[in-house]
Amino acid sequence: MTNNGSTAINPWQLTFAFPASGEAVQGGWDGAWSQSGQQVTVNAASWNATIPANGGSVTIGFNGTDTGQYPAPTALYINGTVCAND
Repeated sequence: MTNNGSTAINPWQLTFAFPASGEAVQGGWDGAWSQSGQQVTVNAASWNATIPANGGSVTIGFNGTDTGQYPAPTALYINGTVCAND
């Protein structure tokens, strides 16, 4: 995640919804991952709670499972604000 804004983000929370019910987070890193139904939430870890301003970034990741070919989530949110996909 890259913060192109002029203010640091601290702490951050990433949320998104899988488009299909057969998708799930199997395990994630560099954050506290949880899933309820299709909704996924990732809370910052203590060591990466701040995303610096003006191009600062934090890297997270996960392994997932699914029951077929599903599209990626259509929108991701940081602290409730939709993120640009670029």
